[in-house]
Amino acid sequence: INIKVGTSVVGDVDTWLKVELKNDKELNLAYDFAFKMIERVQEYRNQKVVIFLDEFQELFDFGKDYLWSLRSYIADSKASFVVSSSYHRFSEILGDEKQPFFNFCTIEEIGPIEKQECKNYVISRLNKFDITINDKALEELLRISQGKPYYLQFIGFKLYDVCKRMGSNEITWKIYE
Repeated sequence: INIKVGTSVVGDVDTWLKVELKNDKELNLAYDFAFKMIERVQEYRNQKVVIFLDEFQELFDFGKDYLWSLRSYIADSKASFVVSSSYHRFSEILGDEKQPFFNFCTIEEIGPIEKQECKNYVISRLNKFDITINDKALEELLRISQGKPYYLQFIGFKLYDVCKRMGSNEITWKIYE
């Protein structure tokens, strides 16, 4: 089990701690340390700490014992937590009263993003890898994803992958198809 705990203490300086555990029984030791570190950062900075947990639904693969433990730590923490996940996958889990996080979170669905913002996002992400996308492929990507962030990124990544495997620097309509 590898756990990476980090925090930005001052400006652009990040402090990271990586803990390697021999077995899952040591997980509570890592939690104790991580949540105490959150409290110490709060005391040191005299500011509220917000922890972002992305792809939160992936934690559900660890089982209910793990999730009940995590819920307990989060409930006792002085930090605020923001979790992100695919709305449709996660809302089912949070709607199940037998799940540890039932009725524990406020659910907000991020709706479709404006078309021009989606275009700018896709183009800027691809530019970082020296890849372009032609207008027809871009329009279809926006149409099929409906501007929903999860699908936009998922389909965009698939297009990038095919483009690289084909040795191209442009996502063409043929690649899209």
